[in-house]
Amino acid sequence: MLVGEEPSPFLLKIIRSSLASGHIPSLWAWSKIIFIPKQVKKDNTDPEVYRLISLTSFILNATEKVVDTLKRNRISSKQHAYRIGKSTELTFVLQHTVQNNEIGIGAFLDTEGAFDNTTQEALCDALRRKNVEPTICNWTESMFASRSAEIKVGDRTIAVDTTKGYIQGGALSLLLWSILVDKMLIELMSNGITCQDSAF
Repeated sequence: MLVGEEPSPFLLKIIRSSLASGHIPSLWAWSKIIFIPKQVKKDNTDPEVYRLISLTSFILNATEKVVDTLKRNRISSKQHAYRIGKSTELTFVLQHTVQNNEIGIGAFLDTEGAFDNTTQEALCDALRRKNVEPTICNWTESMFASRSAEIKVGDRTIAVDTTKGYIQGGALSLLLWSILVDKMLIELMSNGITCQDSAF
């Protein structure tokens, strides 16, 4: 299937069956991990200098995009991360204060290893809090529970089953992270604290 082409009826039937049953075929759940340097450093043996990107099945990727459209309206309007029409410029909650030469206080939170350390339990709880349809919840849980990955280091190839974290480079990962942190934004706003979420 080429970019811009209509998906075949056969492919649509496979995607619909997967969503309805909550089943992820093993070939979809398999991914190849590649290492992308975050920045140039002298010590290339340090794992922290690399970002791990998962190359997954294009059918899984297409199904993730379908699920993305079904979930995207569930997050707060204060979520500016990874959203069309939401600029990082808009996330500076002190913008009005700065423009008017006033004094303001701001707190900024950086979540280190956010994608790597999220548990399946935390994600499933977040989806249910958002009243995401049970079939979509089941499909998402299945995707995270059945994942396996292959990593090549030098001449060695290592196969592992993943137990936590989002798929780095996955079509659905950014939205799932936004759904997870939405609870924090809602709690802060309910206590009169102005806040917005973004990614830099």
